[in-house]
Amino acid sequence: MRKAPGAHGVALRARVLRRTFLTLSAWEDRDALYRFAGSEPHRSSSRAAAAYTKEAGFVFWTVPASELPIGWAEAERRLADQEKEQERKQAEKRAEKQDEEQQSDRG
Repeated sequence: MRKAPGAHGVALRARVLRRTFLTLSAWEDRDALYRFAGSEPHRSSSRAAAAYTKEAGFVFWTVPASELPIGWAEAERRLADQEKEQERKQAEKRAEKQDEEQQSDRG
C-alpha cells in the first residue's frame, strides 16, 4: 500500500478479539484510493478478510498536507464524532416519520 500510486502514508490498528481492523491512510485523492482498493492484491485480500471482520467501510476527511500525519487519537475522535452525527440524523428521520404518521392518523 505504501508504494501505491497516490498513497502518502498508512497505519493499521488491529483489535483482533473485537474483530476490528482500522486502516488510517492518506491519499492524493479519492480516485487514487479507489484505484488501489479495486486492484490486486488488495481486492482479493479484502474479500478474504471479510470473513473475520464485523463490517467494512470508508470514511473520508480532507486534511491539508501540513496537518499530516493524523494520529490514532484524532482519527478515533473524528470517527466518534461522525458516528454521533449519523445517530443524530437517524433519530431526526425517525421523529419526522412519527410526526408524519401521527398527522396522517389525524387526517
